[in-house]
Amino acid sequence: MELKDVRSIKDTKFDKISSVEMLHHIGYNSLPEYFQTIKDLLKPGGLSFQLGVTNNAAKGEYKGPVFAPKYFMPDYDLSPIGEYLKIAEKPDLKFMMLKILDNIMN
Repeated sequence: MELKDVRSIKDTKFDKISSVEMLHHIGYNSLPEYFQTIKDLLKPGGLSFQLGVTNNAAKGEYKGPVFAPKYFMPDYDLSPIGEYLKIAEKPDLKFMMLKILDNIMN
């Protein structure tokens, strides 16, 4: 296991890449480059685990606790899950499973 910023990795291929709670910090405009980088760093048949916070397009903008932007998500940029999937599919990343946890704080 290695803990690295994917932007700093050159000339290495991985069997598996995990990203936990990073998607909303990457920002919508940087997602195409991010997912292409993940694809480029995976060996053929490699797997990537992506865990992230999204917003619900049907409900509009994220309206989480007021402490979120101040204490643990100051730079968040949430997009609907469909946008993440659409962008991730462009570099030919395939989805094996999608799990949506809704209202876990209630």
